Amino acid sequence: MASNSADWITEVLDGLGIEKAQLVGVSLGGWLALNFSIHKPERVARVALLDPAASFEKMSAAFLWHSFLPIMVHPTRAGLIKYFRWMTRGYSVNEKWGELMLQGILNTRPQPPIRATAFSDAELRRVKVPTLILIGKHSVIYDPDRTRRLAR
Repeated sequence: MASNSADWITEVLDGLGIEKAQLVGVSLGGWLALNFSIHKPERVARVALLDPAASFEKMSAAFLWHSFLPIMVHPTRAGLIKYFRWMTRGYSVNEKWGELMLQGILNTRPQPPIRATAFSDAELRRVKVPTLILIGKHSVIYDPDRTRRLAR
């Protein structure tokens, strides 16, 4: 699946006429951006990763448990609102951004899931472009301190 997603991004860039991309990704998007940087380094100018899912270590059991029903099995507006409140630990989120997230999940056709898994040290060493990694102090995806150490 990892190389398939890199192939898909390559097709998108080709279709847009973009030789080298500057990528930014949040959560699974961060994993996809890092995966693309590993598999297609010649197509990446730089990359910024914001709490990239599973890139450096497995996602926490709590995160997977809380994500299972509202995201993977039966997404409803009420369930997603509850999920995002848990995920943001009560911090306020821009209302338009929050609504965009809800609409994106509720109106997307089911696709085969991308299984984000931690990359090996050898894979991570293939990333040669400038890379910015931002990991939230209160991230629920994984242990933020350990992940920052692993990312270094």
